[in-house]
Amino acid sequence: MRIRSAVVPSATKMARWGLWISVAFALLFCVQATPSFTIENDRFVQDNKEVLLLSGSIHYSRVVPQYWKDRLLRLKALGANAVQTYVPWNFHEPVQGQFDFSGPADLVQFLQTAQDVGLLVLLRMGPYMCGEWEFGGFPAWIIAHQPPVTIRTYEQGYISLVDAYWAKLLPIVQPMLYENGGPVVMVQIENEFGSYGDVSSNPLDKQYMQHLLNLTRLYLGPNIVVYTTDGGDTGFMSRGTLPGQVYTVGDFGPGSDPASSFAAQKQFNAPGKSPNFCSEYYTGWLTHWSEQMANTSSSQVAYWLQRIIALNGSVNLYMGHGGTNFAFWSGANGGGNSYQPTITSYDYDSPISEGGEHGYGPDGDKFLAVQAVFQKANPAQPTPEPPANPVIGYGSVPLTTGYAELYSNRMTFCPKPFTNLTGPASMEMFGQNYGFILYSTTAPAGSSRTGNVAVFNDLHDRVQVFVNGVIQPNAVAYRPQGNSVNVSAAAGDQLDFLVENMGRLNYGRGMYDPKGITSNVQWNGNTLGGNWTVCTISLDSADVLSLPYQPGPAPAQPNGPTFYRGSFKIASANVLGDTYLGVYNWTKGMAWINGNNIGRHWEAVGPQHTLYVPQFFLQVGSNDVVMLELHETGAAQTVQFVDAPDFQPLTCRPVGEASAGDLVVMWDPDTSFNSSQQWIVNAAVKSSTGVIQLSSNPSLCLSAGPKTDPTTGDPALQLQQCDANSAAQQWKWDASHSALVSADNNCMDVTAHGNFNGAPTEVYLCNYLNCQTWSLPSNGAGVISGFGSRVLTSCQQAYLGRHASIPVNSNNVQYYRRM
Repeated sequence: MRIRSAVVPSATKMARWGLWISVAFALLFCVQATPSFTIENDRFVQDNKEVLLLSGSIHYSRVVPQYWKDRLLRLKALGANAVQTYVPWNFHEPVQGQFDFSGPADLVQFLQTAQDVGLLVLLRMGPYMCGEWEFGGFPAWIIAHQPPVTIRTYEQGYISLVDAYWAKLLPIVQPMLYENGGPVVMVQIENEFGSYGDVSSNPLDKQYMQHLLNLTRLYLGPNIVVYTTDGGDTGFMSRGTLPGQVYTVGDFGPGSDPASSFAAQKQFNAPGKSPNFCSEYYTGWLTHWSEQMANTSSSQVAYWLQRIIALNGSVNLYMGHGGTNFAFWSGANGGGNSYQPTITSYDYDSPISEGGEHGYGPDGDKFLAVQAVFQKANPAQPTPEPPANPVIGYGSVPLTTGYAELYSNRMTFCPKPFTNLTGPASMEMFGQNYGFILYSTTAPAGSSRTGNVAVFNDLHDRVQVFVNGVIQPNAVAYRPQGNSVNVSAAAGDQLDFLVENMGRLNYGRGMYDPKGITSNVQWNGNTLGGNWTVCTISLDSADVLSLPYQPGPAPAQPNGPTFYRGSFKIASANVLGDTYLGVYNWTKGMAWINGNNIGRHWEAVGPQHTLYVPQFFLQVGSNDVVMLELHETGAAQTVQFVDAPDFQPLTCRPVGEASAGDLVVMWDPDTSFNSSQQWIVNAAVKSSTGVIQLSSNPSLCLSAGPKTDPTTGDPALQLQQCDANSAAQQWKWDASHSALVSADNNCMDVTAHGNFNGAPTEVYLCNYLNCQTWSLPSNGAGVISGFGSRVLTSCQQAYLGRHASIPVNSNNVQYYRRM
């Protein structure tokens, strides 16, 4: 037997082996430590552990950057482990080729902040977003692109613009992916495409979605989870997704069966790649001007949320925190003649309110209701809720320091108008995105000072008329309510048409929404030709502040839209906090605080009576306030800074004596309102013409004006002292149409088909629709019922807000604070 001698390695070899072993262990450790987020066995898997996504939407574009951490911490305290956010294209490329990812548009900083507070991110990259955001996130300049492009399909001009934008955006996103050490675990392409296009039947639509997916993989790699969102059934999903290539999910709200949506999405995902997920679970809803503020049940939101989680469902709350549509960022819904602009607040009745406090449904605290469900699903140590931010009412502030009428100062905004034009065109064609646009020409031969009919073909969105530089208060047309006005002008008179862009459509097939007068103007039946001039009025903050303000106060009835200016002082940092600008004495316009455009107001229709002002728009010392008012404020010319938001609906007082000037609105029949809802219809109304008197005070008659409806500019119904010589108080009954006709042959009308308590009334061109159909009392006395089974009601006070007594800020006032 031969014994083999042992071989002992040298010290050098031993050292080499040790080095290789160390390297191998280091490589193994790196592989194990690399962050991963995948889908396996119909579950989300984070770093090899199954995870339920409990997410909430916060849009960084709707929150000032100084509050990003605050709102994200509140979402974390709600029980969320993720946040979903949109990337608005128009927020980052306001001018073609000029990109902005700084300040309020600093996407990386928002993502980093989310990671710092411990939240994963679901990033909705567009290029389309919806979200009640101006033009659904598309830049306005796309509308004027030459040659014209077709959005949201594979059209080469549009695709080239998307490619250029994503070539800038996606390299910014790539380092923020979870696998690269960032917080982004999923990215969404497009949004609810099945509600717009159809990949199942239109090859160009499918090619478009495929192109977005290919770009995403090119820039972000093969590992990131790419998803699409559509309505929660197979119809929407079949039209909007790429089966087996992306993770297909649905959206729905309380009351919808989550099992149905989850079963639908499984039909489009590969086996084992379909975790149950609702990417938009609606905690509230959007609100348009003239609607009542959205207010949905907290208990129902919580109940159906439990149903989702019981099915091992992940969920994203839409919204977790809504925020604010500052400046011109609010969008609109509709299409064609239908147009519903969204209010400035995007509170959404979400669990975290616009101001960062708890949101409330009609049945209680929505934050606590959702938090209880989330914490049960994820019982880890909850994150404490941050302390409440101070909210301070600074009192009543007169805006009488100075005023500047828009028309006489138009050249400040438009030093080089476009001249020698053959007709009007949309504002985008003149390089303008937002604000107002002024079209000028002269009245043609045959015009008459007794009246001319101007018809604005394809008006977007609301026009006011000047003749020889003088506002015509009743000459107002608003897109959803008609496109014609009566104008008193003789041949050769200068005509100016001031058109307001109230926000582009953000949803639907008709969302291509150029602004201004986008076709011709008919004048007494003929196309209004002549030599046109166009002045773009973008309302840039610098221009607003540089206007030559005259010493105030302004005249009680200025010459059309007017800027009012004032200021108030904040004594020290310990009285610096969020506040709300109350617009109770105003009609319609915009507001600026220290040069910050805080958004649109439309007090005449509501429901938003206050505009949110974050404390970071204020400063210790003097604070500058500018209000643009399109109509008139009366003698008050005062705003109120209050300590709470106000979305109260219009309210009529059932007590007190009626008086001349009271508005007449629609209201549910109510015996406590007898003094306001009982009328005497003169017998002559049914035979020729006669008056309609208020039963409780027969000296007051129903009158068409002199107040005008702020929405349409038509004469509003109101009470006036009875006057036998007043044509505005004469009515005749048209039995064949059940219509009440005014002396000038227009019809009593419920403005904009308003089917709610407080809906305004007016006289309008007779169309004999249901909003102009009435029922008179059989015996000549009683209620006059109309649209929506409501009755004509005189309002002793058109609006009773929650802030009944507001102290005047004399610059040393004792502020009132809510912590």
